[in-house]
Amino acid sequence: DSPDDVPEDVDDVRSDADSVRFTSFPLALQLVYRLEYFADRFRVPLVPYAKAGLGYAFWYSKGGDGSISVNSADQKARGGVWGFQINAGGMLRLDFLERGSARTLDRATGINHTYIFGEYQFSQLDNFGRPSAISLGDSTFFVGLALEF
Repeated sequence: DSPDDVPEDVDDVRSDADSVRFTSFPLALQLVYRLEYFADRFRVPLVPYAKAGLGYAFWYSKGGDGSISVNSADQKARGGVWGFQINAGGMLRLDFLERGSARTLDRATGINHTYIFGEYQFSQLDNFGRPSAISLGDSTFFVGLALEF
């Protein structure tokens, strides 16, 4: 059939699409190492760091009616996958901008240091490469402000 074969009195031959919602909740348990020696000892304001550890992501999918989706084998679309996550980043310690104010902030609020940071994250959440597992890993980049108490 070609588009010319559609009767003129039909405005739309497509049915309304069903909405599907996929949701995942990734969690990670990581070890962290921050190299603060040069920032503390020589006042070099750059602090590199790395994180590594286990990751787990809960997931589910809901169909247009709001219930958990079911496949042709009557299996519900929900579960979880294991994997790993690694992060690498750098922080710029902002104390050098106003040393007196940084000390006053520490005494008044307990905030020892403030940082601007950038971080790259790679996660592979696919039950450690199992072919039948859903893959929920990703790589991304974060930028933000950090406070150290």
